[in-house]
Amino acid sequence: MRILLISRGDVFPPTHGAAVKIVRTAEALAGLGQTVFFVSDDRGIYYRFDRRGCCELRFDVGVPGDRGVRDRLDGLLATQGVPRDDRFLFAPMLDADFWRRAVVVARRHAIEIAQAEFPAYAAPALAARAATGCRTLVVEHNVEHLRIADSAGITPEVIARLRAWEVALCRAVDRVVTVSDNDRRLLVAAGVPGPRIRVLPHGVDLHRYRGLERQRARKRLGIGAKEIVLVFHGVLNYPPNREAAIRLGERILPRLQKRGVRARALVAGDDPPQDRGGNGMVWAGCVPPEQLPETIAAADLAVVPLLGGGGTRMKILEYFAAGLPVVSTRKGAEGLPLQGGELLLADSDDELAEAIAGLLADRERARLLAAAGRAWVQRYDWSEIGRGYLEIYREILPGGPKR
Repeated sequence: MRILLISRGDVFPPTHGAAVKIVRTAEALAGLGQTVFFVSDDRGIYYRFDRRGCCELRFDVGVPGDRGVRDRLDGLLATQGVPRDDRFLFAPMLDADFWRRAVVVARRHAIEIAQAEFPAYAAPALAARAATGCRTLVVEHNVEHLRIADSAGITPEVIARLRAWEVALCRAVDRVVTVSDNDRRLLVAAGVPGPRIRVLPHGVDLHRYRGLERQRARKRLGIGAKEIVLVFHGVLNYPPNREAAIRLGERILPRLQKRGVRARALVAGDDPPQDRGGNGMVWAGCVPPEQLPETIAAADLAVVPLLGGGGTRMKILEYFAAGLPVVSTRKGAEGLPLQGGELLLADSDDELAEAIAGLLADRERARLLAAAGRAWVQRYDWSEIGRGYLEIYREILPGGPKR
């Protein structure tokens, strides 16, 4: 099968959740014997993934590259009220050059499936379908209009406009993939027909979490061998992650200290707020993907003090894979079909501090919690997620089962 993924360009190296999802999906499908191409808003090149690995390909002379349209698209989206930091995710709806590049790749490589990662990238996927007859789907990393609705200063009129765009694109493709049952319910409520939606969560590279050397990461980060360490990671220019990291330092660590627990909080991710967060914070910055498992495993316990955001919490999958006990808010664990007993849930600052202190004092309980999380996450290896995508592709290709 020949598959075209279409999405944002900031995926190499995969240091944020969306990039990890896109690259690991391509690698998983390639590992299952498929040939995957990736086209992005990087206008000069595209990529091929197969069992030999990933290689960079160049467009022929004459294929539309960067003709100065980015600023014009940004201006058009600004007039529609799209927040500055989100305009790049909506620009593909208007970028005819992007559509042409998707069509070129679809024709050149006899693409059978065009998969958009984020809703606006469905526009170039639909252009590829119109030109070649390939089948299309869009993967919703979040329900985008609801994610943006959490931003300050967004008017109801703008949210209604974003919802209309998102729903229209989801209705135009052959299938929609959400990462949780909750996101599926939200899309149906917004107007996307339920029968065209499939639920397929994000995954984790389980093999990367085997045989980790905890003390090597502690030494690299300047953390003592016997210090108590809590870990949280994520892209820190994403407001929910940033607020959670600051909450961990300014509100949870002091409450732990009042309970007699002197802990440090290890926070990994781009753009750390180094002037905030209280004492005891270790800002690791952007950790290379190959070092992230070892960095996570350097901690005694993972804390997810999120109050906003959507989708599936890939970070919790990674904490489970690393064998850490996890304490999370209910929002932080949203979208995960947990069976109970894999982590502790607490929402207020005092509840979080109490749960953390309790686990640190009861090593057997912490061990059992970590073992339950590790057992639960085994089903989410990226290879299994890749098989899930293949099932969806076979469903929508000619001759596939009808639903």
